[in-house]
Order: sequence, then C-alpha cells, then structure tokens
Amino acid sequence: MSDEKEDNQKRPAKESTHHHLRLHYLIITLVYFVGGAIAYEILSRPESQATLVTLLSSGAILATFGSAIGAIGLIWQTDLHERVRLNVDILYRDILEQESPWRRWPFLPRAAKRRLLNGDLHQLTLSNPEVPLDVGTHVIRIHLPTVMEDYFDLPLFANFWPLFRFRSSAHTVFGRKKKEEKNEESGLSPSDEYMAYECMLDIWSAILKFRVSRYIIHIGSGFTIFGALLTGFYSATFV
Repeated sequence: MSDEKEDNQKRPAKESTHHHLRLHYLIITLVYFVGGAIAYEILSRPESQATLVTLLSSGAILATFGSAIGAIGLIWQTDLHERVRLNVDILYRDILEQESPWRRWPFLPRAAKRRLLNGDLHQLTLSNPEVPLDVGTHVIRIHLPTVMEDYFDLPLFANFWPLFRFRSSAHTVFGRKKKEEKNEESGLSPSDEYMAYECMLDIWSAILKFRVSRYIIHIGSGFTIFGALLTGFYSATFV
C-alpha cells in the first residue's frame, strides 16, 4: 500500500457514521418483522389450515409472491447500481478530469477499533471525498460514494436533500457567473459546476431508489422465509 493511498483511505472522518448503519439495520429488522407478521396472519387463518394441501398451497403462493417481489427489487437495484457507477466515472474523468480518482477499498470498514497484542489501540476512520458546490448563499459539500458500502454508511438525506432543495438556486448562480470565473475550492468553471451538480444529484437520487429497492428485496425474502418456516411448522400439526 503506498503512502498516498494510505493517507487517502485513513484520513479522519468529520463525523461518526455509525448511526447511519444502525438505522439501516433497524429498517431491515422492521421489514422482516412486517414480512413475518403478514405471513403469520395469512397462514394462521383457519381457512389456510383447513387441510394439509390447502396449507401447503397457501405457503407456496406466499413464497412465490415473495420471490417475485424480490426479483423485481433485484432488477431495479442492479440498474441503479450501474447508473451510480457510470455517473461516478463520468464525474471523475470527464468533469473533474482526474486521472487517478479516489476509490474506497470495500474491505476497509467506515470505522474500526482494535486492541493490539502490545496493548495499543488501533483506530481506523474512513472519510469519502466531498464535492463543494456553490448554491449562492453558501457552499454545500456532498459526499462522493464509490462502492456499494457507501450507499448505506454515508448519510443519505444529508446528501440528497441539499442537492434537491438548492437546485434552482445553484442553477441561478451558475448562470450568472462569467465563463472564466472558477470555483475557488474545486477549480471548476460554471458549466462544469452545473454538470457536477446534476451528476451528484443523479447519483444520490439513484442511491435513494437503490435503498428502497434493497428493502423491497428484504420484504420479499421475509415473505419467502417466514412463509416456508410457518408452513413447515403448521404442517407438523397434521402429522
């Protein structure tokens, strides 16, 4: 690992992002709880347990329904992930014109703390690069995701909402700037700033939809898993 890459990967984060992952896991837990509750409500009805054949048919229908939902979410998710990857590549190579773009190494966690054998404490914090964008009244700084892990441990609405809220203001600012006037922080011309803004907005819009599609996959999995488990459990009562 080179010193330059090591510094980029391990520079201090401005704020802890643990709560973003905790929120994601909490939502997944709630999604599976809802899936299990719906499966229980369907399969515990007397009409679903009238006969063993009826029970197995109800369980099969529920599992098939869950698989179909999961497949739809997976297709949507794959398309959105590819869109984010393409936009990140466009931003780096065509707009920012960086030959060696920063990229997160997926095997590095967002934050980690380990106690070494000699008693020392080894701490690791990871911070993604930020793209400064002038919206007139102030400059917003938006995280740039590079791998799928960033979709979940970077703040979603803290990045998406400012882009959505100040879009008109930013376009007004870019339109009023002179062609040779450049952003002091990013060095971008007004036209490149406009492209960077639209690219970042599209990236985080796609990530928002990606998160929704991932939860759709989980609720489909919940129907399938709990449908199979409850069908097996209730089937045992017929023996």
